[in-house]
Amino acid sequence: MSDVLDYQVGGDHYDMPIQPADFILKNGLGWAEGNAIKYLCRYKRKGTPVEDLKKAKHYIEMLIEQNSPTQAAESNSPYAQINQSGLTGQNDFMSEADKAYEEAKKSRQGE
Repeated sequence: MSDVLDYQVGGDHYDMPIQPADFILKNGLGWAEGNAIKYLCRYKRKGTPVEDLKKAKHYIEMLIEQNSPTQAAESNSPYAQINQSGLTGQNDFMSEADKAYEEAKKSRQGE
């Protein structure tokens, strides 16, 4: 069985030596970090550079707000609730999904 990271569905805008998805997973990045990386990697390749840079900027702004408890609380952001709950952010939410993905990948390799 092939690994899903060995191929891309649609387009060639991720045809690069290090796939963004592989980089994101191996470095344990969360959802917003991963999306920022994805858009920064492809902005020159997909034909919509300014749009992709704006998307990356949006995810970076989310991270800035998430990591600035005062700013999040003042803006009534959902991140204020995350910060008050004692969670460190999106990585807490995504880590279980990432673990499940890695376990499934290992079991497929063992087949």
